Amino acid sequence: TNACIVQPTFVYGGDKFGVSPPRVASSVGRLAEEVLGLYPIQALSRALPDSLGVPLEAPTSVESVAAASLNVALGICEGYDVLDSKDAIAMAATSHRPRGCINEDECSIEEEEETQRRRDEIKRMLTNPVDSDGSHDPIALMEELELLRPSSTKPAYDESLNSRWRFVLSKSDVGTDILKQLQTEEGFSPLQLIFAVRDVYMKISQEQRLVEIVLESKVLGVDVDVTLSTSLMPMAYDDESDGVLFVERFEGVNFGGIDLALPNSWRGSRYLEISYLDDTMVIARGNSGEPHFLLRGE
Repeated sequence: TNACIVQPTFVYGGDKFGVSPPRVASSVGRLAEEVLGLYPIQALSRALPDSLGVPLEAPTSVESVAAASLNVALGICEGYDVLDSKDAIAMAATSHRPRGCINEDECSIEEEEETQRRRDEIKRMLTNPVDSDGSHDPIALMEELELLRPSSTKPAYDESLNSRWRFVLSKSDVGTDILKQLQTEEGFSPLQLIFAVRDVYMKISQEQRLVEIVLESKVLGVDVDVTLSTSLMPMAYDDESDGVLFVERFEGVNFGGIDLALPNSWRGSRYLEISYLDDTMVIARGNSGEPHFLLRGE
């Protein structure tokens, strides 16, 4: 009989704190996860002895622990004997089957036309929210659009994924809020005197295998581009997930044309799902499971 032990270090969720087992409330846990989950702090946590490194490990949400346990129990996620770190639990929690798609072979012409009309309507509401009545939840719209993905669309093997993609900064978390403060188009912030971002975009190339996050920036008034690189490897649990799921691995940082020497412990991996792709936009889901959409750039 196969068995897996799920052993998180710290768990957050609900509105109460606990000591045995260690648990913090959601309001504090989310912030701690975002800050302690940054690559440098993760690397420091792994490098220090257990007694010193454990307090720096990012907490895990109770939802992630539950999802990881369920995925292992259902056989959706295989190959684990122990899940004892945030990264392992997050990867197991996000191991899931694609959320559905439209099989064109089973649709009539009228059904295909109606589906396309609905796709266009959802995309309009996502990209031009001022044109909608404001009553639509963007995440709900993205989830509906995922279900309308044609079954023949396989982003891992689709060369149209190779492009420049513009981020739509709609989330409200520590990373996004800091990035908005740094972007000159969002208005002036004192942070921009040190580090200002003129533009940020994602570039996918090399047959859907290389991802570059580019920040066109000014550091103390000097033009400097910062590029974070990751690699993509397609993976599949079955025929339905083939071409949709990837393992994304952090590869390195280039600062002003110079590759920075980074410790191997920074080279973490995560699951990435490209759940929707067409000629104008893409929807992606990372470890958090929350959908994000990007628009094709020039």
